[in-house]
Amino acid sequence: MKDLTDKYFNLLDQILNEPSNEARIPLVRELDNIHAEIKILISNEQENETRLSTEEHFKFIQIIEKYDGDKLSNFFCILTERILDNKRSQEELKIANTRIELIKLEWIKRRKEGIYLHKPQKGLLSAMGYHVGETNGLKEKYRRLRLLSLLRGPIPYIGGPDYMEQWGDDGAAKRYNKLINVLNNLLFKAKNFGWLKAENEWGMDINWLEKKFSDKLSLNQKEMIAYIDELIQEIKDKD
Repeated sequence: MKDLTDKYFNLLDQILNEPSNEARIPLVRELDNIHAEIKILISNEQENETRLSTEEHFKFIQIIEKYDGDKLSNFFCILTERILDNKRSQEELKIANTRIELIKLEWIKRRKEGIYLHKPQKGLLSAMGYHVGETNGLKEKYRRLRLLSLLRGPIPYIGGPDYMEQWGDDGAAKRYNKLINVLNNLLFKAKNFGWLKAENEWGMDINWLEKKFSDKLSLNQKEMIAYIDELIQEIKDKD
């Protein structure tokens, strides 16, 4: 069982670090096959710590497969907050991080299947838990982490193939350009409506992104993802 579960999570890591959606397809198929083997073994094995840990992961997978896009995104945001909470135990952080990766895998699988869901009730920024302004606005650290997570991917699968295509692949310049365009449109709206706090925060985030990425857009996808990972770690390491 341990060899099979190690293979499963190694493959999961490989999928999550593969920036090309097309290249992910055969990897996801292989993951599904391993998943089926593990479920058979779980039903036959004696209970032990490895089995219980693995079984919990697959129970979680079965639960989130039934979630709609909004519910899955909300759960992702809750877990993201949890891993930034210094009061959490190492075991709680480990579980939260694993579940975040499993949610990302579910997003990949839904995008691979190309399901048309519905016109998004909320955009991708909102689905990632990014908010500014007086009501639900986040502190700068949390806003930046969500923007970086969006650029790095995987991202929530919402709307349908046409909507997702606008955002391009993980770590791609197309996604960065789309993000900047969306933020500039939101900034224009804030100026028109006199939303001063939102205007200020959107403006600061745009300036920060341009400062960090203006000379990085020629990087290939894997180089870009590595660079984003460095930025994420820098922010997490700050008090």
